[in-house]
Amino acid sequence: MPGQLNASLTSFSRTIDEYNKLAKQELVPAKQEKAYERVKNFRAELAEYRQQFDRLKQEADERVCVPPIPSLQHISTLSVPLVGHPLSLAT
Repeated sequence: MPGQLNASLTSFSRTIDEYNKLAKQELVPAKQEKAYERVKNFRAELAEYRQQFDRLKQEADERVCVPPIPSLQHISTLSVPLVGHPLSLAT
């Protein structure tokens, strides 16, 4: 999934670059200015998407790196002995 998102963001970036090239070729000044404003907005959106993606990726990495909870095998004594319980070693 991260690879697909990264590819989509890269594709969006290329599309913005192509749109910017077309905006430079626009002959009508009002249309050109409107296209430049769109490019600016698209780049801001792309930056926001990349920040969100990086934040989510970092959160996922942190979840993976959490140390495991110690198992019960390391507990040598119980606060209340299980006397009389069929699985208890205390009799």
